[in-house]
Amino acid sequence: MNHVKKLIKGLFNLKSSVFIRNDQNSMYLRLISKGSITYLMKIGFKKGKKEQIDLPDWIVSNRDYTLSFLKGLADTDFSIYFRKSYPIISFKSKSKPLVENIFNFLKKEGFSLKNYYEEEKVDKRGYKNSKAYAIKLNGNKNMKLWLDLINFRNRRHLKKLVRMGQREFESRI
Repeated sequence: MNHVKKLIKGLFNLKSSVFIRNDQNSMYLRLISKGSITYLMKIGFKKGKKEQIDLPDWIVSNRDYTLSFLKGLADTDFSIYFRKSYPIISFKSKSKPLVENIFNFLKKEGFSLKNYYEEEKVDKRGYKNSKAYAIKLNGNKNMKLWLDLINFRNRRHLKKLVRMGQREFESRI
């Protein structure tokens, strides 16, 4: 939460507000600035409802930009868990184009992926259920490639890695 607020301050020189919704198990970041919204729209981001978002072409066409985007997205929206000592990195979104783009990028980078999954997403907030699309990176080979290429900066993810014996992450927590 503080990491993202610092990034916004550094990028736009603006303060942002964070609201935690325990009843929805979510967090909202609010940034009020017509100038920053205009700029983001000018470089390819969309305004309004974000259910079927995609990456702007200037990100998709540049490997370094895609990696940077993915690192930020992983810290906020990816999860990591272990079944016994078997690692699984997972990402879910309502946006099929976003999941397809991430899937294709990871595949091109050498990750072992069969396909992305379509799932029925049960909305605990009281809204109607919807479709979600998921990517799962299973196993030690994918974990090693992930840590070498993308890595985690989110303290929650780093703590899980340390608990599972990945001691090199202890200094980053």
